Amino acid sequence: MTPCTCGATNEPESDFCERCGRPLGSTPPEHLPLRCPSCGRAYAAPSAYCDACGKPLVKPERARRLHLTDAEGHRLSIDGDREIGRADFAEWLPADRGRVISRRHFRIHHRTGEFLLDHVSLTNPTHINGVIVEQLLPLKEGDVIDLAQGALVLTVSLEQ
Repeated sequence: MTPCTCGATNEPESDFCERCGRPLGSTPPEHLPLRCPSCGRAYAAPSAYCDACGKPLVKPERARRLHLTDAEGHRLSIDGDREIGRADFAEWLPADRGRVISRRHFRIHHRTGEFLLDHVSLTNPTHINGVIVEQLLPLKEGDVIDLAQGALVLTVSLEQ
């Protein structure tokens, strides 16, 4: 059985946790499974239809770069795995707003052309489109990331 950081145990061949969806172990990016766009079930190899919900599986276009932009037009570009925190926004934010963003606030994972966000701050929440991030979540064009309850709001754009 393969343990996850959420405490669940998973089958040894699992790439993702069955409970929270986080990647397990150090699976190389090219071996990470596709996910059903309707129900989120993971697949190690491409298939025409989802075994869980029966809907067609469509392979998303591969994103090469992620851009995070604030309301004033400041932009942070990411093209691989990266941990994001207060230092990344130091020049953008007044000191009082920057203090509520954690030194290590969230982590971006780039896997097979998809960008995923994982919240790592122990003190201040991260929201995507108004929903608190409690597990690894994929980012889509137009998503809104809210750090520390409005201290910084970023919009996602993806470069193909």
